[in-house]
Amino acid sequence: MRFLALGPGGAVYATQSGSGQIVRLVDANGDGVAESVAPVLTGLSDPSGIAFRGDTLYFAQETAVKRLDPGAATPVTVVSGLPPGGHSTRTIAFGPDNLMYVAVGSSCNVCDDPPPRAAVTRYNLDGSGAHTFATGLRNSVGLAFNPGSGQLWANNNDRDYLGDDLPPEHLNILQDGKWYGWPQCYLPNQPNPEYSGANCSNVEPPALTVQAHSAPLGLTFYTGTKFPAEYQGDAFMTYHGLVVAADGALLIADDTGNRIWRVSYGK
Repeated sequence: MRFLALGPGGAVYATQSGSGQIVRLVDANGDGVAESVAPVLTGLSDPSGIAFRGDTLYFAQETAVKRLDPGAATPVTVVSGLPPGGHSTRTIAFGPDNLMYVAVGSSCNVCDDPPPRAAVTRYNLDGSGAHTFATGLRNSVGLAFNPGSGQLWANNNDRDYLGDDLPPEHLNILQDGKWYGWPQCYLPNQPNPEYSGANCSNVEPPALTVQAHSAPLGLTFYTGTKFPAEYQGDAFMTYHGLVVAADGALLIADDTGNRIWRVSYGK
């Protein structure tokens, strides 16, 4: 249980890749503990990213993005033909432009991978109009729009085998048509040894770097009211999935313990 989304009525939805299902969790009495966990869809192959557009549920599998309309029992495929293998999760985010953004990771540690690998691709809501939005992102699992600026932010898990402290993981502000370095570079002016002659001067610099190999996976912007006002619009990044609950608490997925933790302010 890693990917979370807030659905209609404040219910929390989670994908469970191991059991191949999407579940709905309801806290009916508002005590911060879900009284019910009910399957919404079962028999899925490796579901990962999940997001709502209005009351319509979108979710990703390794090779596709699907839509479950309100009241429907069977999902509809909106994006097909995503490449299998390698980093297998796919993350979905909806922008203020009423378009859908899908992140797909690389197939390898360091290699030449054409989009949609190692990239974020933009689609119309029906899956048409595919446009490569940003590239050079080895494995961006956290994907979220800043509600204040409308900018798309993404964390990124960079390459292995350069030591314990290289390269750092990134938090990036994504812009249309920009390149974020992978596989040739891990930072501006820092080529990977496999591409020692690469020109890394045009790599977009990250907004933030964090410890190498720490693997940040979750990303959200705080829009609730439970935390003090200075937290409004701030980014929260975790090493698991997270979402802002209807009551303003942060919910953090623990895919090892198969549980969801609730973080509130002041109690």
